[in-house]
Amino acid sequence: MNVMDQAQTFLQQYAQEIELVSLFFITNTLIIALIQLLPVLFVLIIHNKSKESFSEELFISSGLAPPVTILTPVFNEEALVEVSVDALLALKYPDYQVIVINDGSSDQTLHTLISRYELEKVDYAAEWKLEHEPVKDIYISRLNTNLLVIDKENGGKADAINAGINVARSDLFCVMDGDTLLEEESLLKIIKPFVDDPEHTIAVGGTVCVLNGCKVRHGIVEKVGLPKTFLELVQVVEYLRAFMIARNGWSRVGMLTLISGAFGVFKKDIVCNIGGYPKGSMGEDMELVMEMHRYVRDSLSSRHHIAAVPEPVCWTEVPSTIRSFCNQRTRWQQGSLETFFNNISILFNPKYGRVGLLSMLVILVVDVLGPVLELFGYFVITVTYAAGILEFHALLAYIGLMTLFGIFTSLLSLWLEERWNRSYKETRSYIKLLFVAIIENIGYRQLVNLLRLVGWLQFLRRKKEWGYMPRKGVQVIEQ
Repeated sequence: MNVMDQAQTFLQQYAQEIELVSLFFITNTLIIALIQLLPVLFVLIIHNKSKESFSEELFISSGLAPPVTILTPVFNEEALVEVSVDALLALKYPDYQVIVINDGSSDQTLHTLISRYELEKVDYAAEWKLEHEPVKDIYISRLNTNLLVIDKENGGKADAINAGINVARSDLFCVMDGDTLLEEESLLKIIKPFVDDPEHTIAVGGTVCVLNGCKVRHGIVEKVGLPKTFLELVQVVEYLRAFMIARNGWSRVGMLTLISGAFGVFKKDIVCNIGGYPKGSMGEDMELVMEMHRYVRDSLSSRHHIAAVPEPVCWTEVPSTIRSFCNQRTRWQQGSLETFFNNISILFNPKYGRVGLLSMLVILVVDVLGPVLELFGYFVITVTYAAGILEFHALLAYIGLMTLFGIFTSLLSLWLEERWNRSYKETRSYIKLLFVAIIENIGYRQLVNLLRLVGWLQFLRRKKEWGYMPRKGVQVIEQ
């Protein structure tokens, strides 16, 4: 008897058990999909009840806008750093300072800053509460005294942010990536939750959109466009789905556990009390938010608010090559796993409210177990169908239902983006994204799950590689 005959005999002998295993994985995949649909309900509540008119001019004239320090860590960002800083200095906000932290760049990042903004070295008094790698020099711009540049030895993003927090003098600080561009009113909009509830709001995140394909003048995104490659296009849809639905939905019910490092505002005293940004973490953004949740519950009061708001938009460059994309997604998965296991003690702990009882459960099901069970489920379902155990109509119904789930959430995110921000002015852009939202369910999502499984394996091996994403820069419109 050959191998094929032996396999066929085995499948026939254990057909009932294999069918049960197949049904288990199908049910598990559907549960994950339903969990990911929950924020849809919450975000619709936001859209209908919490969308209030907001006048930037009235806010500025009211004198309610608190001082804010913008911290931008940069490492080898010469392609975009000038454009990014120009955008920060052009923000519509009454009282803010920009601190750029050069984290030991080996390219021309520091030279570009010195030349472009006429920087000069200064002795700058600061409270060095948080630990970080040594600071070499501090510069101030002769062109704009609101711009400060810290040149330090390389220590990673979290280490650089901690150096910036030490120098910051305001009670609120905004963290941005060095390749990120803010829209003119974004800082005004993201600060609003702190003004509405200054006692309990401790962190707020905005919406991150894809910069690839856009045209920039003086650090401002003058013409929003779409990238040309499918890899970049599908990330546009993915980012809209993540920020329009997931972040806003979980925020609405007090279950937000992640604020993107590309754009978020935090209370300085809370972050200092937890020891600053966690150094050495693969997911410092998520780890910071979880530690803030824990600190407030342990030391202060049970009532606090970590929010995500859709209207303030920033633009960031996403990976354009397969290699950089794979590095990013495996790193994200490692960060999620690190954060979960570092905080596993709060899982099902009523002391930590919805975060302990529900948010950690969602992370467990979707981020920790999800990629493993989904990929193994694909294999089991394929085998059971090939063996004739799973009928074709059942297989077709399963694939169709999962595809419809994905398409529905993507289409809703496009609709919400059009209603809230309408960043893409041309109707054909939304039509193009609509087709991408349909196509991504066949191939792309499976690739992302595979990369998440690779992240699992690297996490188990304790292999930490941040990788490097080459910057193509953006199309800058000259005078």
